[in-house]
Amino acid sequence: MLEGRAEIERVYRLWFSAFPDLATQSETPLVDGDRALQVLRLSGTHAGEFFGLAATGRHVEVTAACVFTFADNRILEERRIYDFTGLLIQVGVLKAKPQS
Repeated sequence: MLEGRAEIERVYRLWFSAFPDLATQSETPLVDGDRALQVLRLSGTHAGEFFGLAATGRHVEVTAACVFTFADNRILEERRIYDFTGLLIQVGVLKAKPQS
């Protein structure tokens, strides 16, 4: 869990240094009371170190979901869910099981 501006900034710097051309496409958010869900499609080129993995130069596309809880017109909590396994397959760290 990340808390505080400095920690959030650190993680964003990690992503943008690893994928400097990172682009985001978002679907229409789903809002229910004080909660919202945003589905995203992230794409970019693995051009820098990422969690100890040297740049591969491979293009990746990853689906993510952000779940927000609001209070007093502010984001109280944000939870991000990434297809991290899919990312690791695309950069070559993991092998995908062939489809039958």
